[in-house]
Amino acid sequence: MLQEVAVMTLCSLEDPIREEESETRLTLLVDEKAKNPDYKVREFFLKDSLTKGIEKLTEKERTVVSLLYYEDLSLSEIAEVMSLSPSRISQLHSKAILRLRGTLEKQRDLLMCND
Repeated sequence: MLQEVAVMTLCSLEDPIREEESETRLTLLVDEKAKNPDYKVREFFLKDSLTKGIEKLTEKERTVVSLLYYEDLSLSEIAEVMSLSPSRISQLHSKAILRLRGTLEKQRDLLMCND
């Protein structure tokens, strides 16, 4: 066993690869562009919470949110499409946003308790 280990060399990840360069083995291993795992988990739960929150909206609220944020229609255009007044569309939008914020706040509180 000692003979097998004798051929191995230990080296620090922080030592330069070549003496004239500042690049280390660690710099080769770390992906600076990658998002950290904590961010990815929070992002997953945020999307999941939003999905569940949107599912709990009424049909009219979902339609308003969809047309406004996914189809980029204005409130007056949505009013035309849904045969409602622009003020009613504004009310539906406000109510939907408040409900979604509530859902997200509950999720945030759960995440904060788990930290």
